[in-house]
Amino acid sequence: MEPGEFAVSILGLGQIGGSLALALKKRGFPGRIGGYDVDPARRDRASFFLDFSASRPEEAIAAADVVVLAAPVSAILETLESVGDRFPDKVFTDVGSTKKAVVELAARFPLLRLVPGHPFAGSELPGEAGWNPDLFAGRPYFLVRTEKTSAADFQLIRDLVRQSGAFPVEVSADEHDRLLALSSHLPLAVSVAFARQMNGRPVQGRKEFVGTGLLSVARLAGGSPEMEADILLSNWKFIREELERFQAELARLAELLESGNREEILRYLRESQRAYWSLVPGKESPERGPEEK
Repeated sequence: MEPGEFAVSILGLGQIGGSLALALKKRGFPGRIGGYDVDPARRDRASFFLDFSASRPEEAIAAADVVVLAAPVSAILETLESVGDRFPDKVFTDVGSTKKAVVELAARFPLLRLVPGHPFAGSELPGEAGWNPDLFAGRPYFLVRTEKTSAADFQLIRDLVRQSGAFPVEVSADEHDRLLALSSHLPLAVSVAFARQMNGRPVQGRKEFVGTGLLSVARLAGGSPEMEADILLSNWKFIREELERFQAELARLAELLESGNREEILRYLRESQRAYWSLVPGKESPERGPEEK
């Protein structure tokens, strides 16, 4: 199937779904792009970048060759359950932030052609406030090849990902969920807990004390609570393991500070500094401890 020969329907026109449509349009996707959203007003506001829209999910699916499920994981699972084996001529993909539950559900339907995906992109702006044609530019987009996935279907979705500006990364569902628990979902859990700690505290009424450090840590809490709940619940098994490690790390830091041992505290902070800079692409730590020189 050549790009100019197929139509794409995006079910869910929130931040990710709307941005995907805009990204494809901006980059000259030759096929037709349509969409559906449960909010009729949002569908209307998206009409300027859609070639067609639908008032029901089934209508959007019927009008397309490729269907993108751009919704929270719980809604994706509900849609797949409803779709089942009813559309063997359609290729489905999703953008859910966890993959194992999606893969396990899809395995129940032998005729369901699904290439699970997850764009590792986004912002704290929910819904259409987060529409951005460059949201995926230069960002990794994870794709899972299941036991049922044909080479042709996988290539089709991989090409679509490239046309959004992202670069495809093939992973297993287990690897995806395990690594994202540390790199994305633990930061979310820490952020929402930290932001909630501000409730009723004096800093809320003293904005001059709200610095970039506070806002950086709390930023992820500004997103959609519905989406955040889906992420945390759907990957709780792996998130719990990372939270336990994080709690142990906090306890270790508190123990060091309580001891007052400056040498040990500096060693701990230098280890943290090295760990941070090792995560920043193309950068090296601007400072090194005496033992590293």
